[in-house]
Amino acid sequence: MTLRQYLSLHSITETTFAKMIGTSQAAVSRYCSFRVPAAAQMRAIMNATQGAVCAADFKSFSGVTPPPAALPTSRMSAAS
Repeated sequence: MTLRQYLSLHSITETTFAKMIGTSQAAVSRYCSFRVPAAAQMRAIMNATQGAVCAADFKSFSGVTPPPAALPTSRMSAAS
């Protein structure tokens, strides 16, 4: 599930989610559109969404590098 889908499904605004993960609304907007979060932000996103959004969900952005190996890339490994 993409971050944008998660926010829509749970009726969470970018501003509210930004506060939940300790970043700006502009950063959340970029994560919803085209930017792959850094490792610390990825962990915060995965924690805040209880694994519903994970590193693998950001692979759909064209031209991005794969997520860092230290991060779980699936919901299964995020829950462990």
